[in-house]
Amino acid sequence: MFGWGRRRRGGGAAAGAEAPAAGGEPAQAEVTTLGGVGSVLDGIEEARGRALVAGAAAIRDKAGPRLAELGRLAEHLAGDDLDADEFDRRLKSTVERGKAQVSGIIGEEARAEIPGVGTAEEAEELGARLNRTLKRSGDVLGRHSRIIHHFARRHVGGIKSALAGLKEDRDALQALIDEHARTRAASAAIRADAAAAAGMVEEARKKSARIAELESSLRSLEGEGALLEARAEKARASGEYAELRRARAGAERLAGEEEAAGREYRDWFTRISRPLGRYEHVSALDKESMALLRAMIDDPYGAVAAGNPGAAVGILEATKKGVLAGAVSVKDPAKAAQLLSEAAKKAAEIAGRKEEMARRRAEVEGRISRIDTGEVDAAESELGRNAAERRDAAERIARLRGEVAEAAGRIPRMAAGMEKALGEISPVRYSVRIENS
Repeated sequence: MFGWGRRRRGGGAAAGAEAPAAGGEPAQAEVTTLGGVGSVLDGIEEARGRALVAGAAAIRDKAGPRLAELGRLAEHLAGDDLDADEFDRRLKSTVERGKAQVSGIIGEEARAEIPGVGTAEEAEELGARLNRTLKRSGDVLGRHSRIIHHFARRHVGGIKSALAGLKEDRDALQALIDEHARTRAASAAIRADAAAAAGMVEEARKKSARIAELESSLRSLEGEGALLEARAEKARASGEYAELRRARAGAERLAGEEEAAGREYRDWFTRISRPLGRYEHVSALDKESMALLRAMIDDPYGAVAAGNPGAAVGILEATKKGVLAGAVSVKDPAKAAQLLSEAAKKAAEIAGRKEEMARRRAEVEGRISRIDTGEVDAAESELGRNAAERRDAAERIARLRGEVAEAAGRIPRMAAGMEKALGEISPVRYSVRIENS
């Protein structure tokens, strides 16, 4: 389904898995699947466990005689008076105490039972037993080193030789235990990777199935959209809709005219903004008139009320009187007074234009409200819904395809990592195949 099958060469070996074998023949890789990785690891762990048990049993057979020899040497040390009669009384006590501790601890360890080896856990117990013997023996020899080396020199060589042999056995056993532990740790990591990869494969399979469902749904939506578009076009071809288009076009033209008129008046009004601004600071207008003055400064077109320009004209005339009387300071009073007179005329003119445009707007809106656009509106509403659903389906398909593509690139890399990890814990070369179904 996903095209993740690993390419194979050489009669079934994974690509790149061939390695020279005896006689120059290429080694064939054992092929397994993600689901079969667990069984492969079970076999590897079982084989490694058997190797550990067999090796530990052989080491136990060697360690037994060494421990017996160590026990015999401890008995000899315990029975040797070390010519203590020739020692000073205080020295004699110290030597005998040291001899007793060395021979006692080493003898105790040598006589302790050696665990049998039938399982990996018992092999680890044997390793712990040898570790304890070496540690306790080494510690007691270290504590009494000077006494033993000086007064029991004839016993030291044999004891050290026996302990050295036990250390070799312990080291060999520890190497087997470490290898077994490394195998188990690597196996756990590989199992986790295989489970994660299998989960990704299953998730990608579900996403691919969902993509197929969404693609089928998208095709249905596209067919429905074509029908809705035809229905909308038919509705738009009706006389009512043609009338609606004309009315809306008229409304747009009227809006353009209003915008142009406002822009023209605002541009012209900037010529008297200075005297108006200064009049604001010296006037004694009431609250309502002051609000109108500020509105005329900020938005002169909006401040001029259609059908009632008198208030705005009154403010302009009052500003003109203030200019002529010198109460409103300007650079050229005569010119400012002339512009204010023209502004008063403009205010009456713009009020008339606004009144006319309001009448025309009401007429157009009335025409639009009387036109029955229910069929067109319904068709376009359905068409909009259909388009939104198509976009949503297409976006979800694209997202899921990206996620599947990402998995298609990542899972083979995970399989290659598992192959490498398997090769590090097994002499058999494995190829992990990704199931395509």
